[in-house]
Amino acid sequence: MVCTSIIMPCYNEATHLPTSIGSIHAQTLDDWELIVVDDGSTDASSQRLKEYAAKDSRIRIFHQRNAGPSAARNYGLEKESGRYTAFLDADDTWHPEFLQTMTATLNNNQNADIAYCGWQNLGLSGGAGDPFVPPEYENNDKIEALLGGCRWPIHAALVRSQAIFDIGCFDASLSSSEDHDLWLRLATNRRLVRVPKVLTYYHHHDHEHITSDKGRVALNQWHVQQKYLRANPAI
Repeated sequence: MVCTSIIMPCYNEATHLPTSIGSIHAQTLDDWELIVVDDGSTDASSQRLKEYAAKDSRIRIFHQRNAGPSAARNYGLEKESGRYTAFLDADDTWHPEFLQTMTATLNNNQNADIAYCGWQNLGLSGGAGDPFVPPEYENNDKIEALLGGCRWPIHAALVRSQAIFDIGCFDASLSSSEDHDLWLRLATNRRLVRVPKVLTYYHHHDHEHITSDKGRVALNQWHVQQKYLRANPAI
């Protein structure tokens, strides 16, 4: 069994693949598999991915009709074989020590199922681009804090794979906040462990991000909160 399965959805990210996959190749821990799901790309992504897979047997490529990142991640989860699972979008990157640090953290904290770390927004001006390390969330106010909003990006966490399979995968009906939904469901009965280091980078580009539509993000977050409260009325 491989140590870590990395799930990467890809839609028209041919220009960014050298950077994102390059950050995986630069990892100090090399016991990983990369599962890329090409989500119906119409650019050169498919050819680029084929070239990467031909050079590295740890990289496996799958294709689907365009269905969005959540459906692509779910497809990737069906193909994985790792003890741990990490998610990296095709236009974001990790610090070279991300996998080594995060896996060591979970190895040393057997009672925790999710490790989360700090990140930095690249391409934003002012304070929005400063490195950020989130606070400790494993306390009596954990659920209240997590219910209020998504507290770390999708690629700033490492999860025990079995924990994801136990609670179900991504909600593909959400066009954003699907990671918030996943973290909420995971964290309810599983412990978190914080890694107080900036190990992930969120790249902001000229093309539109889903998260730039503030109205849609707010509506999806509200749907996530209502869904969670219906499933957990005691909260």
